Amino acid sequence: MRRTILAVTTILLLIGLIACIIWASMDGSVLVALKDMLATPWGATTLLDVYIGLGFVAVWIALLERNWRRSLPWIVFLPLLGNVVTLIYLLVRIIRYQTIHEGILGYGARTNAPINNS
Repeated sequence: MRRTILAVTTILLLIGLIACIIWASMDGSVLVALKDMLATPWGATTLLDVYIGLGFVAVWIALLERNWRRSLPWIVFLPLLGNVVTLIYLLVRIIRYQTIHEGILGYGARTNAPINNS
């Protein structure tokens, strides 16, 4: 049940993100928008924040995939397509593995491990 909820949520987020990208693309060029964005401190900070997050996702993918040839295409497309790639990767992992723990934490992840809040 939780896998289904996570899969549906991921699909809805992916659809919403793609719709937003299409909407923004109809307004103008991404290169012009990027230039305008980098002209302000908040724009540059937001862009830096996104790419730091994508760097974290790249490390997560590299750690989860057993073969670098499987992880390399995902990592290459991350800076080009952003979180569209993250959501598709997460969806593939949710579908491929039996449990959410295996999908997100990797094969052999302990499903009964207590959460340590200290």
